[in-house]
Amino acid sequence: MKIAEKLVITFLTISLFVLIVGYFSANKAQHLLKEEIGKSSTIICQELMANIDKDINTKIEILELYFKNTVLFEDFLISNKEFGEKENIQTYIDQQDRIWVGSDRTAVTPFMEALIRNSFSQNLKSLRSYLKTLYGEDVFGEIFVTNKYGAIIALTNKTSDFFQADEQWWQEAKKNGLLVHDIEYDKSSESYSLSISFPIKDVSGNFLGVVKAVLNIDQIFNAITRISERIIKEQNIESLEIKLFTKDGNLIFSTKEHELGNGNGSGVLYEHLKENVDGLLPSYIEDVVNNRKMFIIVHSKGYSRYKGLGWILVLDYNSADIFEAVVILRNKLLGFSFLIAIISVLLGLLVAQSISKPILALKQASLEIGKGNLSAKIDIHTKDEIEELAKSFMQMSMQLQNTTVTKEYVENIIESMVDGVSIVDLDGKIVTINNAAVKQNGYTKKNILFGLKMEKIICEEDISKYEKIIKKLFLGEIAENEYLKFMRKNGSVYIARVNGSILTDKNGKPQAIIIVHQDVTDIKNTEEELKKNEERYRITSEQTGQLLFDYDPRTGKIKWFGAIEEITGYTKEEFGSVDVVSWTEKIHPSDRKEVLSMIEKAQKNCTKYDIQYRFRKKCGTYIFIEEHGVFLPDENGRVCRMCGTIIDVTERNEREKDIRERESFLASVIE
Repeated sequence: MKIAEKLVITFLTISLFVLIVGYFSANKAQHLLKEEIGKSSTIICQELMANIDKDINTKIEILELYFKNTVLFEDFLISNKEFGEKENIQTYIDQQDRIWVGSDRTAVTPFMEALIRNSFSQNLKSLRSYLKTLYGEDVFGEIFVTNKYGAIIALTNKTSDFFQADEQWWQEAKKNGLLVHDIEYDKSSESYSLSISFPIKDVSGNFLGVVKAVLNIDQIFNAITRISERIIKEQNIESLEIKLFTKDGNLIFSTKEHELGNGNGSGVLYEHLKENVDGLLPSYIEDVVNNRKMFIIVHSKGYSRYKGLGWILVLDYNSADIFEAVVILRNKLLGFSFLIAIISVLLGLLVAQSISKPILALKQASLEIGKGNLSAKIDIHTKDEIEELAKSFMQMSMQLQNTTVTKEYVENIIESMVDGVSIVDLDGKIVTINNAAVKQNGYTKKNILFGLKMEKIICEEDISKYEKIIKKLFLGEIAENEYLKFMRKNGSVYIARVNGSILTDKNGKPQAIIIVHQDVTDIKNTEEELKKNEERYRITSEQTGQLLFDYDPRTGKIKWFGAIEEITGYTKEEFGSVDVVSWTEKIHPSDRKEVLSMIEKAQKNCTKYDIQYRFRKKCGTYIFIEEHGVFLPDENGRVCRMCGTIIDVTERNEREKDIRERESFLASVIE
């Protein structure tokens, strides 16, 4: 064989060898890259799903925290009392509901207008406005509140019904507590709504009513869209699509055009969702039929009290967009192997090394990110498509860091709370405390309290009570509205209303104890002083034989105090139901017109009045009573209250009459 032929054969052999080496090296690189990108994308998808669950849970906590304000309980109590005093509650509710439902969709009746404009409704609107300012968009599309009878007492928007107690969600919320309704799709508006409802109970656990709020999930969709646009822009992956499905596989949202309310209706993804709808672990699948799609599928696990709705998040992209650089490199290797034999061998070795090394570096960085080290760096300077791919991968990791809720964010929330918040470890030592708690305890610097046991700032007499609260928490019981005495730095004592909860990890293992304490010393002292004053007031009025009344013209209700039974003959319980009409009936017919005229005149002028008339007691006999009263105006000059005293002057009148008769007799004798 000639040398030329040998050279040709040698060159051909080398070329074939280069071809084989180049081909298998490129395919191996593509396989490794596909595997590592699948893992990294899974991490991104998991974090995004966790942030969605965490965001919904945050909105729930904000709403629950707002309605834990005991000032709002007064509105519930007033409404429940007003409804409870009606003769037929359900008849009244049904009548109002028929008017409400029968009115035009856009019409607002005077009754609706009064509800929408009451102070409770204005507070709800202020809450919506504040959250919109805080988040930059509407958080809740609608909030309304019912009393314990199911009738609406406050709302931000007109609802379809006035009566809500016949609704299944209302009954379930009352019975079971927090209820997050599964997402509902409206075909007419092509949008979804997510509603939250929970019962309101007072500090004694008595049921007061139910709150329902419609969460604007467009905020979640916008966040997904922003993340998708950023990844597409930074990584130049035009085919990237992020989809959100219900647990039944129905499409809720997509960053690209799809018919909402149905499954995506195509290919491997749809079949995979149907077969794995109850799966909890993330999935990475490839469209092996068409060999052009990659999917990352992650299921919602919920967050804290929000147990999740089984949503499924899917990251979908074309394989060609990700592996384009590798494909180009493989084609170049194949082309050059046919042209240059000897150089191909050398270049094949160099290219193989240039590919495997950065791929291994990329793999190592992916493992670090998988362990939670989101700041892991990929040091690749090949100045080719592999380096570009590595940069794109780093940008995806940076994006993941940006979408993760930081410790600083959580600390800012704690610092913004007006109540004191102390977080203690399982040994009872303070590890985190906000400024409100520092001020409550009379300190100026946080670090003085760090590492200190809570027992050190609680009065000795209440330490055992504090230990019982901690024990309750670890037994899974609720610790709400407990009262403890705390000792300030200067030795003074203050009373705090305490609520506690256990902070757990994702496996439910306790990590720390969160204690929220509100200084209620002034409230407690005021309550005690009011009780003492009321008791002194009652004893004084009873001992002096006076009957006192406090009348509210707006409600028609009268409160009676003092010597009720001594003057009227009725017991306190019997007389408690006496109103203006029944009182008027007990006035002697001959005196009634004059009495009503004088009272009406005093009411018109908003002045005092003094009048004497005959009053029928329980036994049927009439006595002379003397009434001294006054009408009090509000800030607009309208009568808002009527107060006064009543005394029995029968004996005094008889004595005066006897004196007058004697004087008349003596005068006649002298004449």
